[in-house]
Amino acid sequence: MTQNIREFTQFIVGKISLFILKIYWIFPIKNNRIFFTSYKGNQYSCNPKYIYEFLCEKENLELIWGFKNQANEFDVKKKVKLHSIRGFYYCLTSKVVIDNFGFFPYIPYRTEQFCINTWHGGGAYKKIDNKTLHKSKFKVSLDRHKAKVTDLIVLACEEFKQVADSLLLGKEKIYAPIGMPRNDILFNQEKVLEKQKKIRNVLNLNEEFGIVLYAPTFRGSEKEKRSFEPQISFEKILRTLKVVYGKTFVILMREHNYLTGKMIVDKESIIDVSTYPDIMELICATDILITDYSSVMWDFALLGRPCFLFVPDLEQYRSDRNFYIDITEWKFPISTNMEELLSDIKKLSLDEAKKNAGEHLALFHSYEKGTACAQLWKMIRDVLEDT
Repeated sequence: MTQNIREFTQFIVGKISLFILKIYWIFPIKNNRIFFTSYKGNQYSCNPKYIYEFLCEKENLELIWGFKNQANEFDVKKKVKLHSIRGFYYCLTSKVVIDNFGFFPYIPYRTEQFCINTWHGGGAYKKIDNKTLHKSKFKVSLDRHKAKVTDLIVLACEEFKQVADSLLLGKEKIYAPIGMPRNDILFNQEKVLEKQKKIRNVLNLNEEFGIVLYAPTFRGSEKEKRSFEPQISFEKILRTLKVVYGKTFVILMREHNYLTGKMIVDKESIIDVSTYPDIMELICATDILITDYSSVMWDFALLGRPCFLFVPDLEQYRSDRNFYIDITEWKFPISTNMEELLSDIKKLSLDEAKKNAGEHLALFHSYEKGTACAQLWKMIRDVLEDT
C-alpha cells in the first residue's frame, strides 16, 4: 500500500512538473548544445562519459553535464545541478540530450530536441518488462513519457531489441545497432593497458598480483530490493586460484549501486570497489570475473578472459525475473554452490575461456566493433546540421 501511495504521488508530481516546466520552452534551443546525465545524475560514468570524452575532441560544441550534486569533483568542462533553475534551462535548451537510464519522467522534453538513450548494460539477460517487474499503472504511465521522448536507443547486440522494446512500450523502433560507446576502449589495447596501470596504482597493487572482480547484481526491483546472501567463500577461491595459476590473487568486490554497503569486507586480500566511479577501468584490470546475472559479463566478454557465473539462487531468480535467453545457453560455466565454482575454476583453461567469450557474444549477435562513439557522432552531427 505504501509503495502504491508513493508511486501515485510521483505520478501526480510528474504530471504537474510536465506542465509547469514548459515555461522553459520560451527559450530557444541552442543547436550546438549537448546535455549529458548518467544514472539519474548520480555519476560521471558509463556510455555518456565515453561519448562526452569523444566529443570533447570536436569543435564548436557546448557540452554540459547535469549532476544531482554539483559540488562533485568530476572533471568536466561545464556542469549544472539537476532539478535547479539552471539545470532545467540547459536541459530544455539543448539540441541533443544523452542519458543511460531512460530520461526523467517529469521533464517536458521538446519535440525539436533529440533524446538518445544509451542504456547502461549490454547483452539481454534478466527481463525488465512491466509484467515481470510488477509495475503499477502509475509507474507505467511515467515510463510511457520516457518512451515517448526517446528518439534513439543504442543496441549492443541484436537480442537487446527485446530489452529496447520493453523500454519503448510499443513506440516505433528507433535503433542504433552500433555497440556500446563505453566498450570502444576494450578494442584498443593501449587504452586497456593504460586503465590497468591506473587501477593498480590506485589500489596499490603490483604486477605480481592477479585480480578477480566479484560483481553480482541486485535482487528484487529498483524500488523493492530483496536481501541476498551470496554464500561465497572468498578464502577458498583465493586458495584455489593460487594452486591453479601459481600466484597470489586479490578480489575486488563490487556491489550493485542499489545495494552498496550491504556486504562486509574485513580481509586485506578483498578490496571493496563498489563506489569506484568507472567500472570500465575495473574491467580492464580484471583477470577473472565472477558474477551472476549482471550485464558486466557482456563488457568483460570482449576481453576474452575467464568468466564464471555463481548463482546459488538460480531457481528463485528464474522464478522472479527469468531471462530473455536462458542462462544455461550463455556459454560461461555455471555453479550453484562453492564446490561447483571451485571445480569450474580448476577446469577452465585460458583457451576455453576465450572460446566461451566468443560464443557468448555470437549467441546474442553482438554489434560491438569498437566504433560506437564514432558512429553515434555521425548520427548526432546529422541532427545538428539538419537544423
